[in-house]
Amino acid sequence: MDGKGLKKPEIQKEEEKRPEFTADTPGVTQLTREYLRKQKKVKIIIPKTEQEKGDVYIAVNGHNYLIQRGQEVEIPEDVLQVLDHAVIEEYVQKRSPDGEGYTMEKVEVKRFPYQIVRS
Repeated sequence: MDGKGLKKPEIQKEEEKRPEFTADTPGVTQLTREYLRKQKKVKIIIPKTEQEKGDVYIAVNGHNYLIQRGQEVEIPEDVLQVLDHAVIEEYVQKRSPDGEGYTMEKVEVKRFPYQIVRS
């Protein structure tokens, strides 16, 4: 209660809003489908590259998405989060601190880089 006798509204944290179910939960695919269907959507484009021309397969708790490269698509925020967590390690060449020669440095990059489309 605040000083005026009014009850303060409770604010749920984002992680508390997510349903608790695992792959062993009966009907998990249906629950996931309903949960993802109600989520805020984001428009993205995953570009085609010389090396990567195929569609991108993403799964969230048994619910599958096949994202077509080079096309604007609308996906739930949790699917975008899966894309954000899909990283690979690459090595980049950097000049040595002493200026003599080069070293290789390991960096993490997105496995499926994307562009968010603003409406």
